[in-house]
Amino acid sequence: MKTALLTYMMLLFAGIIYAEDGTVVKHGDWQIKFDAVSGSFDLNCKVDAVLSPVFAGSKPEATYVDAAGNTHSLCSSEMTMTAFSKSSIKDEAFGEGTCYSYTFTGDGTATLQQRFCLYKKLDGIIIDLAVINKAEIKSNYLAPVVCADSYKMFSPNTNNRMLKVPYDNDGFVRYHRYLLNTEMTSYEVTAVYEGNSRRGVVIGSVDHDHWKNAISMRGSHDSDIASLKVFSGVSNDETRDKLPHGFMKGTTIRSARFFIGYSHDWRDGMERYADVNLLVAPAYTTWTHGTPMGWQSWGVLADHCNANDVTEISDYYASALQPEGFHNTQNNVIMSLDSWSNMNDDQVRDYVIHAAENGQMVGVYMCPFSLWWGADSKDKVVGSYEGKDYTVRDICIKANGEPVIYDGCFCRDPTHPINRQEIQRFVDGISSRGVKYVKCDFLNCGMIQSDSYYDESVTTAVEAYNSGMQYLAELCREKGIFIAMSISPVFPYQYANSRRVACDTWAKIDQTEYGMNALSGGWWTGKLYQYNDPDHVVLVGNGDQGNTTIGENRARYTNAAATGMVLVADNFSTRNQAQRGNPSLSKERAKVVMTNADVNEMADLGVSFRPVYGYGEYNDDEQRAEYFHYYRTDRYLYLVGINYGSEMLTGKIPLADIGLSRNSFSEIKELWSGRGITSDGCLDYIIPGKDACIYRFTLKKKKRR
Repeated sequence: MKTALLTYMMLLFAGIIYAEDGTVVKHGDWQIKFDAVSGSFDLNCKVDAVLSPVFAGSKPEATYVDAAGNTHSLCSSEMTMTAFSKSSIKDEAFGEGTCYSYTFTGDGTATLQQRFCLYKKLDGIIIDLAVINKAEIKSNYLAPVVCADSYKMFSPNTNNRMLKVPYDNDGFVRYHRYLLNTEMTSYEVTAVYEGNSRRGVVIGSVDHDHWKNAISMRGSHDSDIASLKVFSGVSNDETRDKLPHGFMKGTTIRSARFFIGYSHDWRDGMERYADVNLLVAPAYTTWTHGTPMGWQSWGVLADHCNANDVTEISDYYASALQPEGFHNTQNNVIMSLDSWSNMNDDQVRDYVIHAAENGQMVGVYMCPFSLWWGADSKDKVVGSYEGKDYTVRDICIKANGEPVIYDGCFCRDPTHPINRQEIQRFVDGISSRGVKYVKCDFLNCGMIQSDSYYDESVTTAVEAYNSGMQYLAELCREKGIFIAMSISPVFPYQYANSRRVACDTWAKIDQTEYGMNALSGGWWTGKLYQYNDPDHVVLVGNGDQGNTTIGENRARYTNAAATGMVLVADNFSTRNQAQRGNPSLSKERAKVVMTNADVNEMADLGVSFRPVYGYGEYNDDEQRAEYFHYYRTDRYLYLVGINYGSEMLTGKIPLADIGLSRNSFSEIKELWSGRGITSDGCLDYIIPGKDACIYRFTLKKKKRR
């Protein structure tokens, strides 16, 4: 009796209490309650009453197909919990911890196994769900959390939000911070948070090797969640799929692991979620030549790119912009030739040599998973491998037997040897010509579900994409080539140095707002990628994009500098063989916008700024960008404000809202104007219509004790 009491007291002191039957598990701040009658779990976080309960009545569920081809649906509420276990675990990514496992059995069906894993050095819970059978089965849907009953998560407030993260950046999709009065599906991760206090819960997958994952949610009130489902196996128009999710096969099929975390600040929670992912798969941080700053051909020259114009642009950068400070701290500049460069191999080689003399590195463009042949070329031979000819039909992703066309191109099977031959040939070729940067476009074409794959061990789109991207990444790693992902999924992330955060962002203020929307909801992806890419920065473009104001130019440049990279895309060639843009006006604007030393110093940080609030968007529209974002270094705190409207934007931001006090800084400077700013505990801002301000707070050094 004394031994049992002593053990109980030790567990109590350690914050770990559990019932032998698993009905109550308390581990630190988290509590799991199991209701044997309903077959459901309540998951509570006791650190703050606002999040108790986090989930109410969660019922894990799954579907599977047996050897006879019969489909079965499983739900814990219709099964019996037959086993509970508690075990010590040691995970390669998360370290030591404790796993609480619940097994459910039904009549004549496979079993469900729900696991809750808590680790000593991980602030949150890792959950997953498995379907287990003696004979091999297959499954394409596993949901560790399904809540169908309404429950209150917050105190009532109209600023309470749920974050929708888009699957990719195609089709001008946006991040949303929905009020709790609608329904939505977020891909891989979401946050549900109380806007005013910023307290919130983050739920997101940490495995991205087999499954496409999602969190579907429906709010019913400004404090209530009516339903919630966290699942592996999503397939719909937003994931670009034409087929159901691919099936996983085996005697044990497990969902992705999902992280559930509580934070007093949901922004910290999203950044912590990114850090948890990095424990599982480190970022691709192979680039050692500094923040990408330079030029890109697509924005203005586009399909009229040519050797004469790009050579003159290289010289203009070298003579006019680089001496005035437009370069990174390593004095490097990227000159990126995009699609339709209209240059042959010899011209590219000559351009690389010429650019190197100007202190520049050259980039090129590729589409590893897309084939831009006509729809009537399905039976045309693409290439040969081991003595066999392969057609377009053979090498492509197929839905119901027909090659898939997406975004106007055939989608290649990332596992097919013909496609890998072309990738290797391309990478070897550009490396031999001295290219150090490659923009990879339409990558989501390689992550669309196929009937089958050349590699028969691959059954899901995510597995195929991982296979192809890993192959590409290793080739580029060996050659020291920067991989810039363009149109692509957010996850998996570990195969590229950068990823474009928004699709086709041009010059005018509405385009800047679109780019900043991606920062407002997705700044945290800057931890997953070495750099977040704001897309080509256009000052003076073609058509209506040529009618921009200098204020719009400052806003777009600020957008880029606060995102992580700056590749300006204007036509600076006065010969203007391309007959694109307005080179004279572009040079005039560049002299003002691209040579501000303070702004370029900020841009060279190569980081993504976080939103100040997480609500208060442009025009009070939940799918619009927030006005203010900030980032803190050891020396400065930068606060960028962009006015997306035509009228003057004025107001106050309490210093406490950006983590400052009156005595924590020595001066405030607005970087575009160079003006000094005073503050009495709030920052008074005045931003002209379609313009931007950057407030730099010089922080006081902390005194050593």
